[in-house]
Amino acid sequence: MENIAGVNNEGFIEIISDCLNCVDPRLINHGLRVANMTYRMLEAQNGHSQKYLQDVFMLAMLHDIGAYKTEEIDQMIQFETKNIWQHSIYGYLFIKNFSPLGSLAPAILYHHLDLDKMEYVDEEIKNIAQIINLCDRIDVYLQERNSDEALAACLDHEAGTRFEKELIDLFWEINQEYQFTTKPFSKWKQVTGLNISLSLVELDQYLSMLISLIDFRSHFTVTHTITTCTVSLQLAKLFNLDEERVFKIYYGAMMHDLGKIAIPIEILEYPGKLSDEAMVTMRNHVAITRNLLDKRIDDEILEIACRHHEKLNGQGYPQGLGENDLSLEQRIVAISDIVSALCGNRSYKTSFSKEKTCQILTQMAQAGELDQVIVNQVILNYDHIEGVILKEAVRVLETYNTIIVTYNDILKKKKELPSQHWLRLVSEYLKTGIVNLQIDY
Repeated sequence: MENIAGVNNEGFIEIISDCLNCVDPRLINHGLRVANMTYRMLEAQNGHSQKYLQDVFMLAMLHDIGAYKTEEIDQMIQFETKNIWQHSIYGYLFIKNFSPLGSLAPAILYHHLDLDKMEYVDEEIKNIAQIINLCDRIDVYLQERNSDEALAACLDHEAGTRFEKELIDLFWEINQEYQFTTKPFSKWKQVTGLNISLSLVELDQYLSMLISLIDFRSHFTVTHTITTCTVSLQLAKLFNLDEERVFKIYYGAMMHDLGKIAIPIEILEYPGKLSDEAMVTMRNHVAITRNLLDKRIDDEILEIACRHHEKLNGQGYPQGLGENDLSLEQRIVAISDIVSALCGNRSYKTSFSKEKTCQILTQMAQAGELDQVIVNQVILNYDHIEGVILKEAVRVLETYNTIIVTYNDILKKKKELPSQHWLRLVSEYLKTGIVNLQIDY
């Protein structure tokens, strides 16, 4: 197998980039452009392996992955930014725990830190953070202006304090070849020529990271996808499906809610019945999922992912498909999604008991909405499936809680300590992993 779910490297990078674009329309392809510039600057420094260039490219593309803190986006898209740490801290913690880039993640923490405040930053991390910071600010600048002379004046004014002068000079050198300051933004989406070749393990890790990013947007959905995948796999085993069909069920379940990256958090966490207008927005996540994945992944996996709200009696959405249109794989993931919703906490309900969950599934099967045979397997094997769910969910919840506790503690200390003392404490945390450090000054 040369890819994951039929996705090649460039297609997968485009899926990640397009998902991140959904966070805020003002950031469209920003990460991909910053990654392009960062790659070429590191390449020009010489001495870096191709694997290193590739890893930093991915890191730079993901540098704003913590931008769910929407109150910071208004500042992020201005050339002059001060004290925007929330998305940097969360992005660092997220990349450290959910990507193959853990050792490089501190560069995300520091990617808005001025050069003259980097006393405690490791040299390698400082170099990456400075390059990402420089490319990030250049891209933001270029979105509003296209004058090389004006950009050069801004960067020269910041040389030695905000940015390293040698890196500014290096940017202008590579700009002569790659014309970053004059190339139309529409041409920046292509990543050909950068020699990005992710392994199967890396592709799987990045996909899991992307799914976690979406699920973690609301604390009510932290374990939703892992639960849907777990139930789907257990049912696939009960039906003795072959390896290829299990593979397609797994990835269809993994990507079934990808489009929720674009659904406003106030709708995801609304504590009651949604209005008709809000429900239309919520249901649109299926169409968004299709737009993100169409012609990029295996067709069967695409349909498994995009048909999880269809019903056998034709009363589902978005296409109103019927029994003859829905494969066993699609029916399994649809039922698994419902099981995950029923047994999990939501903004509008607490988790349902085994009895309540089985009762609802039975009623839906009797109404012609769900496959009775699959529902019977869920009910007969409920205790075993629940045990596997709990085992998988605990792992995800522990990581999520660790991220949130660490994030809150680091921010709390930032409010309590002078800037340089806080930066020293953060540097000690990066070495030890102990978030509740106390340092004498």
